[in-house]
Amino acid sequence: MVIVAGYRDISDLYNKIIPIFWGPLKVFISNNIRTSEYAENVECPVYIIGSAGDKVLSSSLQEKLSHSFKNPKIKIFDNISHEDYFYSDNVISYINQIIELL
Repeated sequence: MVIVAGYRDISDLYNKIIPIFWGPLKVFISNNIRTSEYAENVECPVYIIGSAGDKVLSSSLQEKLSHSFKNPKIKIFDNISHEDYFYSDNVISYINQIIELL
């Protein structure tokens, strides 16, 4: 499994826009995607990709997300903005390497 710029639940993303969805206020988020809960059932290797240049879903958030999985491998690139992951030759090359391993 490859996750690019992931989050633990959608409040991680919402809080970047309006930082009010902490603790009990998370109940006001409808259709919340809880990646960290899903992660409990994932047995396969998980490759998490982030960037120090991502101002939307930070590299520190990718580190926190990796703790949700049993078998994570995390790769943090230096200077890729959130919208440019799939335009980056380095990211595409890394994903191709992962695919070759499978």
